[in-house]
This record gives sequence, C-alpha cells and structure tokens, in this order.
Amino acid sequence: LSGTPARPQLEDWDRRLTNADAMNQFGGGESGAGSDCDDDSNSITGGTSTMMTFVQNRHLESHVRSKILSPQLLALRHRKDAESGSSIRQYSLQLGTDLSAMFAQNIEQFIRCTLESNERDPEVVVRNVRQFMSGMKNYLVTSGEKHFEEIVRKERSNLKATEFLNMDAILEDVMVRLVLRRLWQHITALYVNAYTANQSIQRLANNMTFARALQPEKLGIRAGLSPPKGAVLEELRRVLTKVQRVYAPREKLELLLTAISLIYHTLSEANAPFTGDAD
Repeated sequence: LSGTPARPQLEDWDRRLTNADAMNQFGGGESGAGSDCDDDSNSITGGTSTMMTFVQNRHLESHVRSKILSPQLLALRHRKDAESGSSIRQYSLQLGTDLSAMFAQNIEQFIRCTLESNERDPEVVVRNVRQFMSGMKNYLVTSGEKHFEEIVRKERSNLKATEFLNMDAILEDVMVRLVLRRLWQHITALYVNAYTANQSIQRLANNMTFARALQPEKLGIRAGLSPPKGAVLEELRRVLTKVQRVYAPREKLELLLTAISLIYHTLSEANAPFTGDAD
C-alpha cells in the first residue's frame, strides 16, 4: 500500500462537512456581531473608536473560542455521522470479517504481519497503520467490493436534500474497529517500552513531582486567578483518564475538548473578566 493513490473522494466529503459545520455554527450569529462592531466604530472617533473595537473584538473572539472549545459541537457531528450511513458501516464491518473478500484478507494479513514484525519503533508502526487504514478506505470507495457500491447508492438515495454522507468519517470508524482496536495493546506496549528505554516516563514523573511543589505563579498562572479545584478537578481527572483508556482518535479528541471546555468555562465563571486562556 506504499503506492496508495490520492483520496479525492474522501477528502471532498470531509471538506464539505467541515464547510457545512462552519456555516451552521458561525454563519449567522458571528456576522451579526461583526456588524455591531462596525456600527460602533463609525459612531466614535479617534482612540476611543479603536479601543471600543478592540474590546468588542475581544468579546467576540472569546465567544467564538467558547463555541470552538465546546465538546457538544464535536459530539453533535459524531452523532450525525453515526446516524447517517449506518447500513454502510454495518456492511463494511461485516465485509471486514468475510475472509472470502479481499478487504478482509488484507486486514488479516496486515494485522498478522504487524504483530509478527521485528519493528519496535512505535512511530514507524503507527505510520504504517495509518497508511494501511487510509489505503483500505480508498479501496472500498474505488472498488465497491461485493455489494458495497450498491449499499452506498441506496443510502444516498434516502438522504434529504440538505444531507450528505460523510464517507470518510464512516469508513474511519470502521477501520478503527477492524484494525486499530486489534492492534491497540501491541502499539501501547511499543510506546511504553520505547519511553521507558529513553527514560521519558521517569523524567515526566520527576517533572510532575517538581511542578506540584511550585506556586501557581511560578507555572505562569497570574496572581489572583483561581485554577479549577474540588469537584471540577475530579471531573478533569476522570475525563483525562478516559482519554488514556479509549483507542479511537475521534473519542480521544472529543474527550480532550471536553477537558479544555471545562477548564475554559470554569475560569471564565470564577475569574471574570479574565478567561484564563493564556494561563
């Protein structure tokens, strides 16, 4: 699969979804806020106008950041992807276990070769896994093996005028289940061994112990700004622990955004008018 061709179909679907998300989330509200800034700037002259524009842009920027950091956006996108294309996902998973299909044969061969390989550099293994998953997604789209093309056509015929299939997200979820899940323990062991050998894990533990003994100001947190604590800190610990346990990149990203959003909103509520972004 080293010569895997480009992925115009998949990238096109993902680009369209990204554009649709951006229009839905920011197309209306933010443009209105921008008009208000323009009106205020025109009504005030000199330095006051500049200052007012700066302050309003800061509020607008904070509002946009709040939306971007909201995990609900990613969760909503994930749910939409899960609801659409369910028959494609189900058939692809079935095809991945049907050893009479070239799709399943390639997966089995790749997993076996990866587990039996002498390669111990986790970065190399992860790159190979990523390349293989991308190649197999392309293979399904271009070959339409067995009834795949027929099911995709049927699924598209059931879409509303405002809907479309995010094929890249659907097939990415399939490949995560068929490939990454089965190689997760192997990849984790490679990383643990590599980071133990170069003493990165020990350095991390030492640095964390050192950081705990420092005052918040020494870590770059402004004096008077109260970091998350108590129940919020426990929730952050729970979310970050879950980040470590899940294997799907999408789930990791969603959980990471949840943690960032929790920190952002906690600081915004407790330390107004400062958002604590830089801290």
